[in-house]
Amino acid sequence: MLYLEGPVDELPRRGDDVVHDGTVVGTITSAIRAGVDGPVALALLRRSTPADAVLEVGAFHAGQQTIVTPTGKSSASPATRPGAEFRRRLM
Repeated sequence: MLYLEGPVDELPRRGDDVVHDGTVVGTITSAIRAGVDGPVALALLRRSTPADAVLEVGAFHAGQQTIVTPTGKSSASPATRPGAEFRRRLM
């Protein structure tokens, strides 16, 4: 998950590049304005991207919160991951 700082009247779009030190390291999958947190986005990033790196997405600067580790293990259960309120319970 990316916490974004940048223009107040726009958001990144699905498919926008995520850049670190001039190299594309990922892509945006979705972005919203989330009340207290402001603009946030979900992105798929290369495993080699440092977790503390400041990233660029167009006119935005972004800090990261890891949801799925480079080894594929999620840091949160499905019920506590961002967007849980939008997923329906499977029966």
